[in-house]
Amino acid sequence: MSKALQLANKVIAEAEANGLVSWTTSAGMSDDIVMKSEHLISLSIENLAVKTANYFSIEIIAQMNSVAQYVSANRLMSIYEVESVGASDFRFQKQFIPNTVILDGKNAYTPLKFFGTVTTKIQKSFIPLMRIPEAYYIAAECYLKQNTPDIDNALEMLNFVRQKRGITSSLTGLSSAQIMDEIVKEYAKEFYCEGVMFYLYKRLGKEEIPGYNPPATDAVYQLPYPETELQMGRSQ
Repeated sequence: MSKALQLANKVIAEAEANGLVSWTTSAGMSDDIVMKSEHLISLSIENLAVKTANYFSIEIIAQMNSVAQYVSANRLMSIYEVESVGASDFRFQKQFIPNTVILDGKNAYTPLKFFGTVTTKIQKSFIPLMRIPEAYYIAAECYLKQNTPDIDNALEMLNFVRQKRGITSSLTGLSSAQIMDEIVKEYAKEFYCEGVMFYLYKRLGKEEIPGYNPPATDAVYQLPYPETELQMGRSQ
């Protein structure tokens, strides 16, 4: 844990000091919806917008368009705590758009990170593998899991990212368990549609996954080997 904390803090210090990343803003997100300026490492995918077109749409006929991704308004409001501290969170404001699906009497939302047509914006071609906020979350968790939890530094790391996302209310007076819950909440807000949450829940051994009804057992977390590997003789 101490080594992970050392490396997370090194990434934070060197990435920002050397100008390798810059924090996006609400205004800047209009041209950088995937927050490319914060990427520590990412994949450049040729024709990404074409390859993802079927999965992200505004005009959705639910019975026919079974692969289109959307989230209910109620679920989204809950994730981003819109009725409380998240009212000013520009991740919610900028990274989702209402679509034609109606759930519970409200328009559902389409995630915008990988939605759109091919444009001259180079950011449209990138899938992030790690962005600078994750280094802060890792450091915050490491501070909590030391032999003597460092509550102050954990909160400082977490509040810093929240403020960068437009949340003006700082977290204070929380226990280690409460801070860990807040870290998980921020992962859900920050990495929506990026495939990070599965691995976070798996690493933390979470038996309850929001939006997934059965208990998350080892059978859920253990992905099968690719068929090609099984054909070459590898077995589970």
